[in-house]
Amino acid sequence: MGFQELRQWVALVKSGSWYGGLAVAAQGLDLGQRFGFETSISCPACASRGLDPWTADRRHGNKYAFALLGRTIPKAGISIGASVFWAGLNAIQGVDQLYSGSWRINQNGHAVDLRLAALKQWSDHRALTALVVHNRFGTTHDVLYLDPIWDPGTQAFSRRARIEENVERSRTWGSRAPPGSASGSASRPTPSTTPWCSATTCSSPIGP
Repeated sequence: MGFQELRQWVALVKSGSWYGGLAVAAQGLDLGQRFGFETSISCPACASRGLDPWTADRRHGNKYAFALLGRTIPKAGISIGASVFWAGLNAIQGVDQLYSGSWRINQNGHAVDLRLAALKQWSDHRALTALVVHNRFGTTHDVLYLDPIWDPGTQAFSRRARIEENVERSRTWGSRAPPGSASGSASRPTPSTTPWCSATTCSSPIGP
């Protein structure tokens, strides 16, 4: 796989107590060239899954978008912010290493990250922070194999197309907040002792 092209656009704005930002990017990648095989090999499921085994791999790419919006209230010592990140993942580098001997891989994935945070500061330099995170990730790999088959009638090897589908999904909620009184430092708030959990697993809280 080789890098081909990256286009990006970023904007940051501030008006009074409000601030925001937007960033988008498009990444074009070359997944490597593989020549097609003779069209006599039957693969009825290829078209329905977006696999084209008879021509060389086309260029694929990933898309990214990030937006944030926040507001400060100086008199109250409060700051609030929210952000959203989205990615369309159709060309992740190294995926072909997971499927040794594969002929073609069709990637279709996405990632979403939502965050909401608040900061309260007092005149004696104490601060209290809170953060809520929701993350979603999903990807599907349609993998095409050409299995060698021995034909005793012709006394020769032929190839048979086989498609393997691998699906991964995850949902994660996370939080971070002091369990008791306000922290004495705004830069290192005390994390919550409550574990955060995903759809299938639980682990320790998000660290500082």
